[in-house]
Amino acid sequence: MAGEAQERKSSATAGAPLRPQAAAVAILAGGEGRRIGGQKACVRLGSLALIDYPLAAARAAGLRAVVIARERTQLPKLDCELLREPDLDPHPLRGVLSALAYARGHPIVVVACDMPFVPAALLADLASAPQSTVCAPYGELQPLLGCYHPDAAGELSRALDAGAGARAALRNIDAHTLDEAALARFGDPDRMCVNVNDAEELARASALLVDAAPAGLGARVAAG
Repeated sequence: MAGEAQERKSSATAGAPLRPQAAAVAILAGGEGRRIGGQKACVRLGSLALIDYPLAAARAAGLRAVVIARERTQLPKLDCELLREPDLDPHPLRGVLSALAYARGHPIVVVACDMPFVPAALLADLASAPQSTVCAPYGELQPLLGCYHPDAAGELSRALDAGAGARAALRNIDAHTLDEAALARFGDPDRMCVNVNDAEELARASALLVDAAPAGLGARVAAG
């Protein structure tokens, strides 16, 4: 269920134009989460769902948030806009392209729903990036933690059609990267790029939770 979220259809399935947004954050929740038992966005970390953490960071950064998910993706109750995509293969570039379509000519920040420790200050910094920019600590590109500008859409769409990986597509658009030194301005690069794909990674995130509570959540993240 999507709770009280305002739901829209992707432009791939609906003709109505999407509202332009400046300095928005798209939380991408299109993955199936099979390694963690499915319904990844709803998986509990502490007393909250995984998706609640990047949403809280976006709010703390003062940025509008939209969740982008496939039609069959189950979500917890949301208090932001929801954009549904068709139930096609869950390639990460689909979510990025839907985010760019939603933004209609504006840059948009993207973050995966399974990244609970992304700092609000990093999202705010990405929102003002002058070109497409992705995080790449220790040389590891993070396609779902970055800011995409409209001029990247063509190359990303071609890469998706060709079956290319998201990291290869990023190299083709010559995206600016934030290495571990640049990310260290916002905290521990290792921690902020943690994502949760399986039970082992969920256990690691739980161990980090005590001293990595997202801004604005406070004691609510304590294990319930």
